Amino acid sequence: MITPRTTTQPQVDLCNQAFRALGELPIVLPFDGTNPRWWLVSQFYDQVQDALMAEHFWAFATVRTTLTADLGPVWGWPHSFALPPGYVALQRTEDSSIVQREGALLLSHEAPLKLTYTGQPADPTLWPPYFTTAFVAALTATFAEQITGQLDKHKVWLELANIRLKRAIELDNLEGSPIPAQSAWATGPARDLVNQALRALGDLPRPSRFLLSPGFFETVRDRVLAAHFWNFATVRAVLTASGTPPAWGSGNVFPLPDDYLAMQRVETGVRYQREGATFVADTPALALVYTRVVADVAEWPVYFRHAFATELTAEIALQLPEAVKLLQGYQLAAERALKSAKTRDGQEGSPPILQSPDLILARRGARRYY
Repeated sequence: MITPRTTTQPQVDLCNQAFRALGELPIVLPFDGTNPRWWLVSQFYDQVQDALMAEHFWAFATVRTTLTADLGPVWGWPHSFALPPGYVALQRTEDSSIVQREGALLLSHEAPLKLTYTGQPADPTLWPPYFTTAFVAALTATFAEQITGQLDKHKVWLELANIRLKRAIELDNLEGSPIPAQSAWATGPARDLVNQALRALGDLPRPSRFLLSPGFFETVRDRVLAAHFWNFATVRAVLTASGTPPAWGSGNVFPLPDDYLAMQRVETGVRYQREGATFVADTPALALVYTRVVADVAEWPVYFRHAFATELTAEIALQLPEAVKLLQGYQLAAERALKSAKTRDGQEGSPPILQSPDLILARRGARRYY
């Protein structure tokens, strides 16, 4: 005999709300194997509950734990752990540790494994009202298909369930800080670009605070900045030697500028080399042009903002199984936007003048800085 994992009066009350919405008589405890409505509850209650739990990283269903019972190495992985009790879906691991679920195991390169996951708070009295209403609508849609056999009625309740689910997700996202205070995208203009990137992916079951871990925004930003000698990010400077000579060899040491991202060119005839967080050169001063980190989104021209947002969309899609099938389209859009931005940025200055020594250097695989 199939029965729900637990059958309590609060669970029965939710089922009766769904039955009454369909004009059906309620059920009563204890379980009655001769009542077809009880069989519907037995077959679909847990299924609908777990499916809804997996739709979002619900704050009320989030569990933080440390798995220490290492079951030993599995082919290709040094550590394995049994799924924690009531496990529904993985949310995140500490420091973005790599983890993979296979069957009833979580495989990891780290031990112990610190993670948060969505659990099964089976007691409906612990659910917030917004989740309860979404669950009842989803349960009603499932019952409608089974009881009436009318797809139109099922479709109406399914649309209502989706509306309530979307609203529930919005309310649940208020149960935490959606934007890390230390992140570069905590300000309005940057947050607008993040929302633009997320909207391109449609309605996703994961809130943005989990998609964008600390440093994610900055990594994508700096990669797009380094992809071209952007005029708005170009700085001309003269560095002075630090006074500390190299550990060996000749030359002077110049600390990198605080906002340094990538070298563009140095003064004609100067030979230099980057070593760690410094430049080493034979001259007492190093004149250079470099690409700086532009952290303030308000300084970005509109074409760069568009290129960055499309690149961010592709990077987020890469992390989401539900968006991977469209990944190639997002990547192509990002490539087109970046190419267009480079073309537009190239119009903000005179093209370089090609001199005869440049042809000689090019044939030898070298580059002249001027």
